[in-house]
Amino acid sequence: MTTTRRSRAGRIRFPEFSELAFTSLWVLIFCIPWEDEVSVGQGVAISHLAGVLASLIGVMSAVVYWRIRRIHAVHYLLGALVAWMAATYFWSLAPDETVTKAGSCLQLLFMVWLIWEFAPTQDRQVSLIRAYVFGSYVSASSVIYSFVTHTGSNLGLSEGRYTAAGFDENELGTTLALALVMSCYLLTKPGVGRLVWFFHIPTCILAICLTGSRGAFVSASIAALIFPLSFHSLGPRTKWVVCVGLLVLTGTAVAVLPESTWQRLGTIQSEVANGTLTKRTYIWAAGLDVFRDHPLLGVGAGAFGPSVYSRLDIAYVAHNSYLSVLVELGVTGAVLFSSTLVMLCQLILRLPMLERRTWLILMVTWSVAVSSLSWEHRKPTWFLFGLLIAQSQTFAQARSRSPSGLASRSAVGDASYEGAVRA
Repeated sequence: MTTTRRSRAGRIRFPEFSELAFTSLWVLIFCIPWEDEVSVGQGVAISHLAGVLASLIGVMSAVVYWRIRRIHAVHYLLGALVAWMAATYFWSLAPDETVTKAGSCLQLLFMVWLIWEFAPTQDRQVSLIRAYVFGSYVSASSVIYSFVTHTGSNLGLSEGRYTAAGFDENELGTTLALALVMSCYLLTKPGVGRLVWFFHIPTCILAICLTGSRGAFVSASIAALIFPLSFHSLGPRTKWVVCVGLLVLTGTAVAVLPESTWQRLGTIQSEVANGTLTKRTYIWAAGLDVFRDHPLLGVGAGAFGPSVYSRLDIAYVAHNSYLSVLVELGVTGAVLFSSTLVMLCQLILRLPMLERRTWLILMVTWSVAVSSLSWEHRKPTWFLFGLLIAQSQTFAQARSRSPSGLASRSAVGDASYEGAVRA
């Protein structure tokens, strides 16, 4: 976070623009997990204001210092994807929706750049992870509060499902599942804040279960694989404390779940084997029919709902990010999107052991979750993409500076901002 400093003459020196830009970026990431709870106007979440502020300060910093980092190859792919979204306006079945979605993704692309430009060191990247986890505390606490006060039961549509104000249960559960992996990663970091990350884990598990989201429950089960994979980074005593504490806290948390929630979660196997996944199979079939009619160029960004309306009588979203990209952007957009994912996977394989395992679990959790969510234009997705690109580059630069070719943690964490940017 930003702090003021004193010069040798005793005068207070105000924070530099780069520090202010990072602070505003930190606030933006903090708002992401609970952005839908608080709105400042119709359709304007608090994260929108945080994003505008971060963008303005970021641009001012680039202008004042007249320097930006050379962007990564994955940034070009993401830029091409957004440009293709905008191009689909000219043949879109719903031009207004295309403008909205392409505009949103352009803003998200700018967020990715802000992460790249103002979080070039491991210290700052870990700080952004802390921001996301802190933000997830807000939404998880809201779910638990709605359960305790019986004020958030899915608007009465389904018994035993609770959520935070303004949130879809499935999307909120996935948001918390990603935070679960991040809190486990933070537990491996030295510092006085370990209790914060420790208590975050059972809080997230309880909130995810209370949403009654079967997809989020599956995603959280995958996210839980981070426990054994990150254990080697903890000391022997810490391992015992974490094991016993998590068993007690998680067991206590799960014990308070209502019977109706357990019954819903217990239908996962039967729903996958014989059900329609809450009508998703019908939606996917309709989407594939539309794709056959517009295979190359797609129906236009954001136009999935209007394109299937004649087949379903309701303008459903795709409930599957891969299908959404395929139908809306055609084969061209699908190639750009899949190429981005492949390059991100390649970046993961070049990370040190702990970070590699953490990112593998994060991306597998995300990949499974978006199989039932339209998240290709949501902030958590682009935050993950942007942070992975920035962190992989940080370790790559540290390896290139190290004579042995191995990056030490301290070298990465202490890298200066000036050393990470290029004129």
